[in-house]
Amino acid sequence: MQGINEKDIRKNQYKLYLIVFAIVVCFLIIYTIIWEINYYRDYGYFKKTSAEVVDHEKDGELLYDIIVYEVNNVYYKKTTSYISKNEIGDIITIYYDENNPIGVIYNLDYRRIVLPLLCGGLVIILTTLSIMYIFNFNTMQNKKNYKKKQKNKKI
Repeated sequence: MQGINEKDIRKNQYKLYLIVFAIVVCFLIIYTIIWEINYYRDYGYFKKTSAEVVDHEKDGELLYDIIVYEVNNVYYKKTTSYISKNEIGDIITIYYDENNPIGVIYNLDYRRIVLPLLCGGLVIILTTLSIMYIFNFNTMQNKKNYKKKQKNKKI
């Protein structure tokens, strides 16, 4: 009966790690693409317009913009959902729903940015860890091969 070969176990661990890595990265990429497609399907018909910051609403220490914008000669006033970095009188870009102009997406809408950045960051982290693992695995294999050669030379 043949004993368990440590080299084969390490190679199988290495292959398993790479397979799991590939599956996770593919899942993250596919999930992000599907999410982006759904986002633009749901909000793609919104129209771009300009809005003026006319005031700020204070919530404790936080300020939120109060904006005014025009759609089809009708003016709308709305408080933004993000913390203000604008001065009164600034013009900002917004996207409004054609069917319901009160429905607004701000140019700083976190939903457009967070998930792709999060998934992209995870892919970068996983790729870096994989490269480190591959480098470490190959270094260990090279050291073992070198020690075997040195041992064979002594004999």
